Amino acid sequence: MSHSAAPPLIKGPLNSTYSVSAEGTASFVCIATGDPLPTISWFKGNAPLSPDFDKRLEIRQTVVEGFDRFESAVESVLTLYNVREADAGYYSCKANNIAGETELTNQYRLLYNPSVTTGGKTHTHET
Repeated sequence: MSHSAAPPLIKGPLNSTYSVSAEGTASFVCIATGDPLPTISWFKGNAPLSPDFDKRLEIRQTVVEGFDRFESAVESVLTLYNVREADAGYYSCKANNIAGETELTNQYRLLYNPSVTTGGKTHTHET
């Protein structure tokens, strides 16, 4: 019996818009499945994001066993601390493994809102 690899599939959450105040915190979640489990990368526009280049970024990836009842998934959380006006824009996640790559199926829009009290955050789902 041979085992074939399955390309990654981004499962959620839905595309979202976030409004974050000056010096607030924004967190984006991307969940993907595949066999083998994929690696998730984050982008702002077309530029890859890495804590190595911006110390205000944190990226955590964990394996979620039994996601969707039978399969496992990778959950990646991108957190951006001390949000500035220049951080506004579109963020996306890309999942890849040896069987393929899925990109830009999950997109997040970050809005900078200087009038909101520091630390304030609102979140809405786009339809």
